[in-house]
Amino acid sequence: MMLALWVALCVCQEPPGRFALAELELSGPLRRVRVELDERAATEVDVQLAAGERRLVSVPLAAAHHGLEPRVIELPEMDGGARWNGWSREGWTELSEFWAELPLALRHRPAVEPAVLDAGARVPPAALLAASAVVIVVLAARRRALLALAVSIAGSVGLFAVLASGAGDSSALRILEGDGASGRWIAVDVAWERWSGSASTPLLLESAPPDAAVLARASLADPSHWSLFAARSVWRRFEVLDPAARRIDRSGNLWGACDAVWTRDSDGGWRFHGPWEVGEPLAPGLSQMPPGRFNPALPQGVEVVLARLAPGAFCGTPPATQRAGSGALQAAPSEVWLRWVGRSAEIPGADGQLGR
Repeated sequence: MMLALWVALCVCQEPPGRFALAELELSGPLRRVRVELDERAATEVDVQLAAGERRLVSVPLAAAHHGLEPRVIELPEMDGGARWNGWSREGWTELSEFWAELPLALRHRPAVEPAVLDAGARVPPAALLAASAVVIVVLAARRRALLALAVSIAGSVGLFAVLASGAGDSSALRILEGDGASGRWIAVDVAWERWSGSASTPLLLESAPPDAAVLARASLADPSHWSLFAARSVWRRFEVLDPAARRIDRSGNLWGACDAVWTRDSDGGWRFHGPWEVGEPLAPGLSQMPPGRFNPALPQGVEVVLARLAPGAFCGTPPATQRAGSGALQAAPSEVWLRWVGRSAEIPGADGQLGR
């Protein structure tokens, strides 16, 4: 079944994406509208139109593969109007062509997960402290059954709140994916549960799982930005990356300063080399595996370079830091990594061999 799915993806060459742009025709007086297909796809738009005002807008809706007509609901119902005017195909041709021209090695490279998934099973220290406090209070009040019951219930609710608040705590991540055979690069932005970005380019944004329930929010006061939420889900956004004259190859590091570098030879052995400055030779390495989330079943028999870039190194155009008043949305990436996969040893160590 997985093979059939992979073949289907290769044949259709459709770019990834959960979203389509729904065109809405709005007339005031109107405060807010909700556009929905089902319980798993909804977009709320803050409109605030006065009587006589009219607008034609496009908003993102998690409906790229539905082909259905969404419902448009006025919140609350007023004397104005709101109706769906069709699906916008603006920019779709360019995105499809961009995706189809990418080598398969980039289109189907195993994804990197956000750090929250690595730490999801750990209990936050605050939760342990809260649990200890509840136990102490309940023991102290054990002779008063009603008080002990009330404290235990309140403690359980508080403990759940602490766990819930820590479950989605992760930083945004950008990873630069390079293909040594073709010289092509893409940038992939990864975030946990929440995302914000430009309303004009939602088509190269996908969620994992792909059928996660999504709530999107937009505003006519700032139509260039929108926000998304999908509980217990990962967001990934793809964009083309043009490194210009930057490269990582046998001539050395011509990309940017790296805080930490791992390499893998064609036999599958990983080595850690420490920092790597621009124009400097790669230091001899020690046998060490990289963080597991950056090495999820990468192609075998080829060299790999994995680097955590230093602040200020070139990384394309990541999402901007949230603006004042925009709410708890996606921030600029706290980490930027580079992952290059080639065919032969193209990064020499100090002795002229890759990591040896």
